[in-house]
Amino acid sequence: MKRKLALAAFLAATVAIFVGAHFALEDPATRWDFQQFYIAAQMERHGDGNQLYNFAAQAAYQQKYVDRSRHVLEPDYPFLYPGAVALLFLPLAWLPLPIAYILWTVMNVALLFLSVRIIQKEVGLGGGEWPLFVALLFAPVAVCLLHGQLSLLMLFLYSSSLAELRRGNTILAGLFVGLGTLKFQLVLGFLAIMMMRRAWRFLVGAAAGALVIAALSTAVVGIKAFIAYPEFIRSIAEHPRVAMPQWMVNLRGFLFLVEGHEPSVWLVAALSVAVLLIAGLLWRDAVTGFCCAIIAGTVTAYHCYPQELSLMLPALGVLATRVRVNETAALTAAFSGALASYGIIILGAHNLFPLFALGLFAWLLAFVQGRAKSARVGFSN
Repeated sequence: MKRKLALAAFLAATVAIFVGAHFALEDPATRWDFQQFYIAAQMERHGDGNQLYNFAAQAAYQQKYVDRSRHVLEPDYPFLYPGAVALLFLPLAWLPLPIAYILWTVMNVALLFLSVRIIQKEVGLGGGEWPLFVALLFAPVAVCLLHGQLSLLMLFLYSSSLAELRRGNTILAGLFVGLGTLKFQLVLGFLAIMMMRRAWRFLVGAAAGALVIAALSTAVVGIKAFIAYPEFIRSIAEHPRVAMPQWMVNLRGFLFLVEGHEPSVWLVAALSVAVLLIAGLLWRDAVTGFCCAIIAGTVTAYHCYPQELSLMLPALGVLATRVRVNETAALTAAFSGALASYGIIILGAHNLFPLFALGLFAWLLAFVQGRAKSARVGFSN
């Protein structure tokens, strides 16, 4: 009981720290990501869901519910997600923005806690609280909590999918990933790998999840806006408030660093296909293959920012179980690596994160390929 109370106190303190940091660091004139979800929820609450992709309408709601002191023609952070995301935040729309953010942070910390527990069980990390401490020290997780983003929800969906996959509940595993189409750019590559592996039952579940998100989104924005959504996404792909490759942690961001300008779409596409093919063709065991597929799907996403690397936690869990060193050395390496991730953030070298992700990807693949009699784990079709 004392241990549970201590853990609850620690998690409460964690929420307090991130909430305090959020309000201390956020620029009053340009608030962070959470406001876009809050604005979308306000629009749905007031019956303007069909205007969800109208930047002028978003700006009007921003001025009314976020900051009355500024007149803006476009929102600081445009809402670009499927309409179903607005429903996720709708219960918070009846609360002032600061209270809504606090409650969302509580939810995010809870999702992180549950995800870490699932990862510990599925990759064999055992008990103890150190994986949770390391996760909270990992810079992408901190960025997600500070900005009020959705990445920890995606982490929970992927972790739950892995757990169900290992239990043989393939369709349910796919359903969890399908629900992840709330941030569809992060799951498209993953699903391409599953298609390459002919994991048809998994894909049936994923299609069911995606249909749920599509149906809810249509209910929010209307059939006309839903049909026009792909063209809307294409039209704003290079919008200055949307396309910021200098902050991206994917192949596109790394190529931007190397070339000094926006890379060719065709070059990004070619490298992305290569990474996805490697992940699909070299899949060996279920856990490692699943983790590599997450990494491949993340670094090949066309829009991917630092908080999305929270999805690396399952792979880092696998790494922690398979490095042949003593426990003290493993803990030292884990905490040092987590803290080092802040150096990249502080230096503004976000485009270097893909090297970290791909290095982890390569290590995991090399590990399983090096096992002489590694059993190929397939799917029931």
